[in-house]
Amino acid sequence: MHSWMPFKRAAVVAPAYMSDEELRLYAREREFLGLDPNECGLNAIHKKTMERCLDYLEADGLLPRRPTLREIFPLSQS
Repeated sequence: MHSWMPFKRAAVVAPAYMSDEELRLYAREREFLGLDPNECGLNAIHKKTMERCLDYLEADGLLPRRPTLREIFPLSQS
């Protein structure tokens, strides 16, 4: 079993533990993002955010070389 599996299962059952207000906000966030905000792994939003961070670090000359997302997150399924 991969180390991320418990997090994946927790994300699936999390809504059962949410209050009505939390469920409303959770549904709103899912609609806004187009995906489950509790989803583990490197999804499209995470990739975009990480690439932007790398852009800034590279532009500021803080990286001796730009790493790939696969190098940063070797266990990610995406």
